[in-house]
Amino acid sequence: MDLKDLFESVEFNIKIIYLPFTFYNIKSNTYNYEFLAIIISVTEIAVSNISASVETNNITLNWNVTKQYSSNVTYTIKTDFGKSESVTSNGGIISGLQSGSKYNFTVVSTPPKDTFVNYSDYSVPSEPFWTYAVYGNVCDSEQSYPECVYGYDCRTPNNTAPKLCLCNTSQFWSSGCVDIKEIAVSNITASVETNNITLNWNVTKQYSSNVTYTIKTDFGKSGSVTSNGGIISGLQSGSKYNFTVISTPPKDTFVNYTDYSVPSEPFWTYAVYGNICDSEQSYPECVSDYVCRTPNNTVPKLCLCNTSQFWSSGCVDIKEIAVSNITASVEINKIILNWNVTKQYSSNVTYTIKTDFGKSESVTSNGGIISGLQSGSKYNFTVISTPPKDTLVNYSDYSVPSEPFWTCKFV
Repeated sequence: MDLKDLFESVEFNIKIIYLPFTFYNIKSNTYNYEFLAIIISVTEIAVSNISASVETNNITLNWNVTKQYSSNVTYTIKTDFGKSESVTSNGGIISGLQSGSKYNFTVVSTPPKDTFVNYSDYSVPSEPFWTYAVYGNVCDSEQSYPECVYGYDCRTPNNTAPKLCLCNTSQFWSSGCVDIKEIAVSNITASVETNNITLNWNVTKQYSSNVTYTIKTDFGKSGSVTSNGGIISGLQSGSKYNFTVISTPPKDTFVNYTDYSVPSEPFWTYAVYGNICDSEQSYPECVSDYVCRTPNNTVPKLCLCNTSQFWSSGCVDIKEIAVSNITASVEINKIILNWNVTKQYSSNVTYTIKTDFGKSESVTSNGGIISGLQSGSKYNFTVISTPPKDTLVNYSDYSVPSEPFWTCKFV
């Protein structure tokens, strides 16, 4: 039987190379052509030491081959999901994979095509390889699940299992892991009023649109505000407040990332009438129109009207309570004085007529009588306006002298 017939009729796990040679047939006086069969085990073309370089969506396989035969061998990577990829003798890339997924590969070595028969391939399975897990993928550093791609931590989200690829505890997620300090506010300033304080600050604009900002007070009040600042109202005048501006990162599907808090310096609301004050900020400053001064030479300093004013639901110039146009109706032993007043304040003002001989008389806002005078005598009067009594300070009176008036002479 011809060797060729033998190997065509039976499938062996071998590779055959036919080398032609000639010899002289003495009987027929002719040259005959035959083939010498060299049988080589197909394992000689098998790959070995399959290793992998993994990414999130690609796996690159590499292996060793017997160089003597590799140039004529075709290598193919087959996947466990039906994809095949013809590659070089050194290795190849399988792309379009799912992140954080496990794959099994088989490297198939196909011997050179033969004229007479199709010889069997030789397949070598790889160990399972995982693509790297990305943000939100299940993970496990011990390879029950995949490892996270660089930049993520494999950790438990909100104390629940399983572990996921997440940003670390000093970061938050915004199309990538970002240091939590990036959303912190800076340069907190304040515009103060008597019952409100408006805080303003700077932010990193790149992230501010998705960040929630909250102002917390030292008395438990919180207020959600814009990225530029906010108002805390309902405060006590002349009081000191400490604020904390909290930046909360965007809500995440997998985990609650930590807020970042920045405390402000202490700020004072403006002090109003009667509040303790201090222009050097041991206490608050007075709101405009009030003076921080010592009341009746006692401490501490208070927000009061200045010395040329008095208090009547606000600081009023003392001249506003002065009388004007003093006139007299004279008799033998008495003089009746009349004058004009500013009606707005007159109901709370005390009016007194003082004489040049030491007599004083409390009178109404319209005028008064000075009796027991000498007939045919000249008198000078002063009308004194005393502002309303104040709990905190004694404000100055305002005096207006009249022209001299004569009593009638008895005939």
